[in-house]
Amino acid sequence: MDTLTSPVSPSYLACGAAALGGAYIVYKGVNHYLKSDEQKLWEEHFCLERSDAVYLNHGSFGTIPKCIVKLQQQMRDEMERHPDRWFRTVAQKKFTRSVEAVANLVGAPADCVTLVENASTGINSVLRSMKLGEDDEVLTTGWTYQAVKNTTDFLETFGMFKSCRINLQFPVESEDDLVARFTAELDAHPNIRVCILDHITSPTAVVLPVKRLTEVLHSRNIRVIVDGAHAPGQLPLNMVNLGVDYYTGNMHKWCFTPRGCAFLYAQRQHHDEVMPLVISWRWKERFSDRFEFLGTRDQTALFTVPESLKFIDDVLHGQEAMVRRNSALVDRAADMLAARWGTERMAIPQHMEAPNMRCIRLPMTGLVPDPDGLIMEIFHNYNIIVATFGIDDKPYCRISANVYNEFKDYEKLADSVLLMAAEKRRATA
Repeated sequence: MDTLTSPVSPSYLACGAAALGGAYIVYKGVNHYLKSDEQKLWEEHFCLERSDAVYLNHGSFGTIPKCIVKLQQQMRDEMERHPDRWFRTVAQKKFTRSVEAVANLVGAPADCVTLVENASTGINSVLRSMKLGEDDEVLTTGWTYQAVKNTTDFLETFGMFKSCRINLQFPVESEDDLVARFTAELDAHPNIRVCILDHITSPTAVVLPVKRLTEVLHSRNIRVIVDGAHAPGQLPLNMVNLGVDYYTGNMHKWCFTPRGCAFLYAQRQHHDEVMPLVISWRWKERFSDRFEFLGTRDQTALFTVPESLKFIDDVLHGQEAMVRRNSALVDRAADMLAARWGTERMAIPQHMEAPNMRCIRLPMTGLVPDPDGLIMEIFHNYNIIVATFGIDDKPYCRISANVYNEFKDYEKLADSVLLMAAEKRRATA
């Protein structure tokens, strides 16, 4: 067996080694046989229902640690004990504290970061603030999150701009291949003024080369909005290094905050332009502050950011260790699923795969008219939650891995999908 040496706790390393197939660890001079510790993490730290349910879709809605649920309730209790004190003195300080924590996480000046409810709110805030002409074009891709495509299509109906879409398809041979496809689209559409890029594409779990694409787009005076819904907690982020004009990302997916917590970044040159969707008391103040009080509402999800990041550091021993463990597990699971199903993983270079997510083709090509609807069929029949999509006219599933997942979860998915495929073939025979 392998021998590893690490400063992190044996309980957490057990999770990582279980993902890799088991090993011995030397920790402070003591040998520990690595056993699966996911159930202990689950029971001690998470609220997920303990049944025969299998959760392989962390990427959609995330989950909240018990300590953060408790913290949020404590803040709500404090708000109810003295509402005026909360809204007039406490809330603004907590908002600023969370903004500073996010800014530190994403490598941005604090005055360039604010908080919003989710990435969709961030995208809408930017797009609806832009002063574009009716002949100007906003570029998205076929892999863009559907809610964002809906937003550009909706705003186009009001004459705010024209929507332009590049239909990316697989396989993707390299970053150069992808950049060349974007360049060809830009050549064909000289009126493009804005481009929306996913840092990690939602249905296909592809990490786009945002920095390289931004350099190409900026060379043509095209502003860049990044939908980083899945990125915080999966990818190391540095806004200054990326060079993008705007960036929005969810904190509730991979950073363990309650739902309704995200951030919006904008370069200083755009601060005067970007306004919240709700104009309220502080709209004339600086960029970060004008999003703080949008009428009376419960902002406690936003205020948990420092403690949620501390949970990652203290319990999971930091983002790097967490991602390394999850990536090893999801990689092994993807290989197993493709082998069991006689299919293949998404055809992209390995370094462009999202750290904690993988896409694998389902063995049901031609058997399912609505691959997106399979998520509920698998849930109702097998009590497994896994995202499903139709990609290039083929059915795929997108698996996620987080610290509460075990390899046996993916083995149950493999068995269940094979049963479902066999039933569908019998039904069509």
